Amino acid sequence: MHTASDRAALDALVASAASGADVDAGLTTLIESVGLPEPRRRRVITGVFGIDGGHTDADLYVCPAGLCSRTWLNVPGKDGPPRCAIAGTPLIEA
Repeated sequence: MHTASDRAALDALVASAASGADVDAGLTTLIESVGLPEPRRRRVITGVFGIDGGHTDADLYVCPAGLCSRTWLNVPGKDGPPRCAIAGTPLIEA
């Protein structure tokens, strides 16, 4: 069960990340304290061998400030990219 102090620690980490501070150590501590698995690191999609360099009609978008590992795949007909929950700015094309 997560506590109010866990939430306060998370809110402080988000505020620190938004200001550009390094939050790796604090994030690791919080993750361990609430018993979550270690987060996965960002993957970069480079394409599919043999298919025109891997380019498709879809584009990969990422956090503009590198503050989070969120990615979003743009497929024609979908609404534009979502916003980064930390920086509050739209994701940008990778």
